[in-house]
Amino acid sequence: MNDETVIGLDLLTATIKDLQEALSDGKVTSVQLIQTYLDRIEANNKKGLELRAVMETAPRKQLMEIARARDEMRANRASIGPLHGIPILVKDNIATHPALGMNTTAGSYALLKSIPMEDATVIAKLRSAGAIILGKATMNEFANLKAFNAIEGWSARGGRGRSAYDVGGHGSDGAKPSGSSSGSAIAVSAGFSPAALGTETSGSLISPAGRAAAYTLRSTAGLVSRYGVIPGCKSFDTIGPITKSAWDTAVLLSCMAGLDPKDEATKDAEFPANKDYTRFTEMPYATFKGKRLGFPGHGAFDLDIPWGSVINDIVRSPAIKDALAAALEKMASLGAIVCDQAEIPSFPEWKALATSTPKYGLTIIAHEFKEDIEGYLATMQSTEVRNLQDIIE
Repeated sequence: MNDETVIGLDLLTATIKDLQEALSDGKVTSVQLIQTYLDRIEANNKKGLELRAVMETAPRKQLMEIARARDEMRANRASIGPLHGIPILVKDNIATHPALGMNTTAGSYALLKSIPMEDATVIAKLRSAGAIILGKATMNEFANLKAFNAIEGWSARGGRGRSAYDVGGHGSDGAKPSGSSSGSAIAVSAGFSPAALGTETSGSLISPAGRAAAYTLRSTAGLVSRYGVIPGCKSFDTIGPITKSAWDTAVLLSCMAGLDPKDEATKDAEFPANKDYTRFTEMPYATFKGKRLGFPGHGAFDLDIPWGSVINDIVRSPAIKDALAAALEKMASLGAIVCDQAEIPSFPEWKALATSTPKYGLTIIAHEFKEDIEGYLATMQSTEVRNLQDIIE
């Protein structure tokens, strides 16, 4: 299907802001958007390019009914929020109400019959802002906790995701999708949805978004509720958007952030009186002029982590160094005050710990996961597994 002739939009580049403007101007309807995104997924997810970015979509009939309702509301000037009629994909570890017709499994067959009682808090907030939950994105199984050396983007249910920039094969390390929010990033870069939600425990948003040339934000733990999300580690877990622009990232964060009694971490978070983060993408905030930017050049290129050979190779790459130097030079030309050898007081201590204790950070994650997964399973409407041992068996 040719997107240009059907809806007049290039879905490879169309942002949430672009779609909202087109919807508001009557150039496109939510029904057309849903139909076209579903057709794109059908053509190149498990067939065609075989990107395997989407685990499953909501039932087409149900999606079209929701889209028609959103269109009718818009026609009656009754928009319910900044995401009114916008399709969004979400990572397969974020719970959706069973009425939406999708599973929540973290990519594992073990959780296929674990049925949540309700939407995750972030899903409820997106829906109240008008979003249409299009489907579930693939991911590293159990957010890479099934095996710390797992294949990037692989899960038993979803198979292996492929970078949209690596047509024809799985290619070099630079073309791999990374994880664990691999499907969310691949989907956005391939035009399967304008934006997607992912989660991060340690690099699971930033790394795949970087590989997909997408925008993301790893918010401080507690800014966005984790209730209803299959956990990795409560000390580190957070939820974030993967998008095609800074504005889109900000509008999704605006819709998701806030206090939630179901997640104690949100009680300690500080929320601004004006929770519209999109203002920071515009003047007078959106400028480098006068901004002081520090880059830890001494430490960033002096790593020798026993368990981080891939990281070591990347930061020592001449291409990476040249790209970073060019970026710093560009920011300085736009008025930034750049300190490219900034000192981070805690870096020597961190490096000493990282080099002397293999996988030290993973010890915390592995310890907390056992307890946290039991807490999540206890909230299920029905499930055949109740603890980590059940999952393993």
